[in-house]
Amino acid sequence: MGKNNHAATGGVLFKTGVVFDVGDDGRVRVRFDDIGLTSHWLTVCYPKTNQDKFYWPLDVGDQVRCIMDQYLEDGAVLGAIYSEVDAVPWASKDQVGMTLRDGGSFTYDRSTGTASVLTIGDLSATVGGALKATVTGDAVVKASHIELDAEETVIGGNLRVKGATMLEGGVGGAPGAGTPIPGDVVAENDVVAGDISVRGHHHDDPQGGETSEAKA
Repeated sequence: MGKNNHAATGGVLFKTGVVFDVGDDGRVRVRFDDIGLTSHWLTVCYPKTNQDKFYWPLDVGDQVRCIMDQYLEDGAVLGAIYSEVDAVPWASKDQVGMTLRDGGSFTYDRSTGTASVLTIGDLSATVGGALKATVTGDAVVKASHIELDAEETVIGGNLRVKGATMLEGGVGGAPGAGTPIPGDVVAENDVVAGDISVRGHHHDDPQGGETSEAKA
């Protein structure tokens, strides 16, 4: 840890200590090794606590900077500080973000404009209004199963499906409904409707006999 020191200004002490205990109400107890004293429960300074609430509890072992009264009976934790033991997690001053003890992280590089989000478990997001995303490059989504639950899905460009396609509701929105296709339908292999094969289908020739099978 860094040096445990204090400076007095008008009866107020600025001291460096280590979190000794963490309460459920956001307060902590701090151990000041330089004087062999553990504080009473101290409040922790957060950016906002009223209409907007920000809460990020400290952990036991965090090195913190405190402001204390001259008798060390009351005070507040201004925040955690880095030291030689707990060093800044990134070497670049352009890296912004956080790393968590379970391995999750969020980072943003101001020099490249690149962001990275890593969650060890599920990621859930609820949007009260519209969601708009603009990607100037490629977008790749990899998953074992993707489900879209929407009343209508509109695709503005071409759609290429590399695997099998199943239309459980029928083409046109309902079983038995027909949809005009303004162009040719091209199939590399046979097309089967019911039990009728386009390639193997025969019908009577008006000139007599039967037509031959369709050729590939």
